[in-house]
Amino acid sequence: MHELGIASEIVSVVTDALNNQSIGRPVKKIRLTIGEMRQIVPDSLQFCFDSLTRDTLLENARLEIRHIPLSGTCSSCGREIEFTEPPFRCPDCSGTEMQMQHGFELDVTSFEVED
Repeated sequence: MHELGIASEIVSVVTDALNNQSIGRPVKKIRLTIGEMRQIVPDSLQFCFDSLTRDTLLENARLEIRHIPLSGTCSSCGREIEFTEPPFRCPDCSGTEMQMQHGFELDVTSFEVED
């Protein structure tokens, strides 16, 4: 379950930001951008996050996830393609060499604290 490691990194990133900005208020929401290739199960990630944040300023924070689909550009014809499943083949030229552009993201984009 790689969600535990990812949840730990989220806790670290947000905690560091709280400390660096001297924010002593509880966090309400954390916005994440996660690519499809990360294969994250949102409920598992929230469960792991909740387990790690008991008795901290992040306790009760909700994770809001924006999913990014896998997409790339065909190296042969330059078409931009969004993929839903393998094989990764260009529908225009049948090319199989792709420059993947999106789908691997894993970012804490922002967070909200209580007033």
